[in-house]
Amino acid sequence: NMLKQKLSRIQPNQDLVNAFTLLLTVKYERRLDKLVAMKRLADKKILEQKEMMTLLVRGNMEGKYPDDIFKQEKAHIEDKLLTYQVVSNDNLCEKYDIQKTVNFIKALFKDLAKAYDVSEYGQKRVLLGSIYPSGLSFDGSNLLNRKLGAGFRAIQEFSTDSVNFSAEERTRTSTLFK
Repeated sequence: NMLKQKLSRIQPNQDLVNAFTLLLTVKYERRLDKLVAMKRLADKKILEQKEMMTLLVRGNMEGKYPDDIFKQEKAHIEDKLLTYQVVSNDNLCEKYDIQKTVNFIKALFKDLAKAYDVSEYGQKRVLLGSIYPSGLSFDGSNLLNRKLGAGFRAIQEFSTDSVNFSAEERTRTSTLFK
């Protein structure tokens, strides 16, 4: 099958897959740390706003604040509370398991042709769409629109043992480094 041969040719090497998944994990952990810090700050702000509400109610009951100011300030505190509660209750951190994602990526990139073979129709479309974002057509004997997406071009460049420093389309000395 021509498509499976093409998938085998763009297959990234395992070292590159490992480096990519390590980078992905590090970025995920940094973002997770930021989310956890935002959640902690929101929890702290919730306590502060609740204390402010208690003081406001007490002040109103003692006659320190007229009812119109009390209502206005109460609404303001409730708005802040709602905002902080949304951040605090965001369970985005629990939704993702980075290890499952890493395992999926490693399994997928272990053998792209096999991944294509065992995938359902919708999964095949997603796989091919991520590799060939402009689409892939077959005219009966050749694959058409074979331009790789940026991510897979980078993978292919880093997967090769030799690096070509020429820029044939942009220089008058395109054969200098060949």
